[in-house]
Amino acid sequence: MRKILIWAMAVASILCFAGCKNSSPEPKDAIQKSSWDGKSVDISWYSDREDAEVYQISNGAELAGLSALVNSGVLFEDKIILLTDDIDLGMNEWTPIGVVEDKAIGYRRAFWGTFDGMNHTISNLKAVSEGNNGLASAGLFGELCGSVYNLAVKNVDIESTHYAGGIAGHTGDYMAARSAEIINCHVDGGTITSRAEEIHNDKGNLVWDNGDKAGGIVGYLYYGFDSTGKPVILECSVKNVTIKAYRDFGGLVGNANNDKTDKAALGGIVNNRVENVRLVIDNSQNYNGYETQDNHNAGFIVGRITNTKSGSVEGADGTNRYENCTIEIVPEY
Repeated sequence: MRKILIWAMAVASILCFAGCKNSSPEPKDAIQKSSWDGKSVDISWYSDREDAEVYQISNGAELAGLSALVNSGVLFEDKIILLTDDIDLGMNEWTPIGVVEDKAIGYRRAFWGTFDGMNHTISNLKAVSEGNNGLASAGLFGELCGSVYNLAVKNVDIESTHYAGGIAGHTGDYMAARSAEIINCHVDGGTITSRAEEIHNDKGNLVWDNGDKAGGIVGYLYYGFDSTGKPVILECSVKNVTIKAYRDFGGLVGNANNDKTDKAALGGIVNNRVENVRLVIDNSQNYNGYETQDNHNAGFIVGRITNTKSGSVEGADGTNRYENCTIEIVPEY
């Protein structure tokens, strides 16, 4: 309750400030903003007040600072980040916020706090992740165990060799049995790709694998409910996006996983919309020897629910909708 009150007071103060400003329009040149330069990193918003419970971010350098902090081990658990302005990342290469567990060096870094976009837009996001011993994850967030609310992401170019999503490549903590929460978030325009790669198997041999778990909002969703049974992806949308992968990918979520039942995994995905999305099955490697399109688990809402026999899920739980979506395979069998 205290956390909610602090959050509400912070948001109210910002809205009051905005409402009290002079309403006269400023000259266009005065309000025009430049895009992030791809290099600047600003953590002063955090380092000057590390014990605070609410922080504000308003530009690309500060957002890059959040990525640098999380990826170095500052997880922001029980902290709130407020996005107070639109940000243009300028299609400069973005380092995702959070890192999936690295088998080689034995760590994982996830964002555990609350990120409230306050209905602002992050545009021109280019996120690339590969390698990481088969655990590459690309998106605005690479590893998310907290919450993201009220955010639009526009014009994306996201590419990974495993997990890829418009908001997050990978969500949830299997060790803590905790899900992430994404509410009222929207991805509009661009491409999201998960490419197959050669990795070393348990015997040390190079084999083809991955190219999977890509979704418009989340690539891999771990735990379909939070600890109270509430939905974890609610009232989100994906529009005008091309999503390309070899297997287990979807318009909203690539792969939903839950240790309980398939129904539980699906039940956390509620009241979402997918429009004008093109799913492209990349069959260039076909390392599993699939013979039909259905084998690839490509779905307009969810590509695959782990352990389900039906594989691809299109209508999900009935509250999710899609329209003007297509699936194609390249090259054909």
